[in-house]
Amino acid sequence: MRGSGLMGSFPLNRAQVEAHVSMVSPGIFALGHRSADGSKFTIARIGRSDADVNRRLRDYIGRYSHFKFGYSPSSADAFAKECALYHQLNPRDNKAHPLRPAGTIWRCPMCEIFDIFPLRASRRLAG
Repeated sequence: MRGSGLMGSFPLNRAQVEAHVSMVSPGIFALGHRSADGSKFTIARIGRSDADVNRRLRDYIGRYSHFKFGYSPSSADAFAKECALYHQLNPRDNKAHPLRPAGTIWRCPMCEIFDIFPLRASRRLAG
């Protein structure tokens, strides 16, 4: 996770999300759990928000104990960073490659998943 640009980890509860994720912005996040002694953060899921990373993080309260996050200047940047983290970390709770936003033709910077059959790949991964 070094060099990922993510801040944290913070406990995943409403107060901590509100305290640390203060801007309405696209962004990326990593969700997981801290070890019993607090020395290690194990990532179980990565994700993004194309508009408001604070709001998206709140969807996961109660499912994970901690989060890391980073703001992105655009939805396209958030998508590219999410893809890169997905390939780098292979988190156990991400069952499929990140989907690109509807109506876009953005490519994953790490693989060719959206290059061969863009519409079929998006539909297959959504299901």
